[in-house]
Amino acid sequence: MTVGPGPVLDPNQIAEMVAMDQGRGAVYAHFVDLFVTSTGDKISRIRDHARAGDLVALADATHTLRGTSGNVGAIRLTGLLKNVEIAARKADLRKVKEFAALLDAEYAETRAAPLAEAK
Repeated sequence: MTVGPGPVLDPNQIAEMVAMDQGRGAVYAHFVDLFVTSTGDKISRIRDHARAGDLVALADATHTLRGTSGNVGAIRLTGLLKNVEIAARKADLRKVKEFAALLDAEYAETRAAPLAEAK
């Protein structure tokens, strides 16, 4: 199950990141590396905060991962994280758990996509 239709990655964001180093793509590849190596742990922390009902920590962790996801152009994952963060800030634990349950599947779809783009 995914967040919805549409591309996993935002080609405009990727183009902007690649252009940061005259098209070599090293900056984008660096952000992809950070994304791939840290996102699994961050999603685990988000799930833990959701289970514990710690909505402040969950909103903060979600906001941080949202930024990382946005940097690599992971548009659908970023949108899902936005939904989790909004639900946490509204103290809607039911919605938080509903959206957080989708994170692993969305991340699985997203994980390989930026690696292909970075090559």
